[in-house]
Amino acid sequence: MADSKPTIFSRLKRGLFMTHTELISRVGEAIKSKFEPDPRALEALEEALILADVGPSTARELVEAVREEAGRKGSEEAGLVRRVLRAEIASRLTPKEPAPAPVSKPRVVLLVGVNGTGKTTTTAKLAARARQAGQRVVLAAAETFRAAAIDQIRIWSERIDATFV
Repeated sequence: MADSKPTIFSRLKRGLFMTHTELISRVGEAIKSKFEPDPRALEALEEALILADVGPSTARELVEAVREEAGRKGSEEAGLVRRVLRAEIASRLTPKEPAPAPVSKPRVVLLVGVNGTGKTTTTAKLAARARQAGQRVVLAAAETFRAAAIDQIRIWSERIDATFV
């Protein structure tokens, strides 16, 4: 009998879809079919991007790209904001260089960051990607602020068949 439990990749795909849906919804609320690049509209767009978890610096860069393009084309073009955002986001997600060759020696990846920035989730995603590539993974928990993160890493290690320390 097949295991009906969703795979890590189906859950990741679902999570990305939810982020995509949230982004589309929030941007749609901030803009109309014709975009006028006045400060209030640009501020609403930036706020919508941040609320959709784009991140403040990336949101500013995307809004600046929209501002520049709207200045060139005028505000009459329907879908200008969506077109510019789509192109800018695609360019940021496209790898600039080929992925590094698999490493035969052990390597350590240390994730450090401010609380609430996604370190635990990113750790699990990187580990799952490495496991899919056939690498052996050891996840070590070293959380000092949020004890639940240690349990999350333990659960992720079980899900992706990685060693947990």
